[in-house]
Amino acid sequence: MYYPYDELYSTRQAAAFLGVSELQVRAAIKAGRIHAWRMPARKDLVVRKSDLLPFVEGLQELPGPRQLSIFASDSDKAAGAA
Repeated sequence: MYYPYDELYSTRQAAAFLGVSELQVRAAIKAGRIHAWRMPARKDLVVRKSDLLPFVEGLQELPGPRQLSIFASDSDKAAGAA
């Protein structure tokens, strides 16, 4: 069945739809890979389902989660000693 409108998802719903974390969806929005809007009565961002479909179909990839180094590695210690 065809509907003349597109479904809107919150970032949490979009993450569940894509099977990723909400942080990955927000990172993709920040990077400009997913268009998002802020609705006047809502604090959260909303995205269109049609903007998420290329990620479901494998045509585009979401940015992965960033990993921050808490402890310095041996190469960092060697570079600091030099």
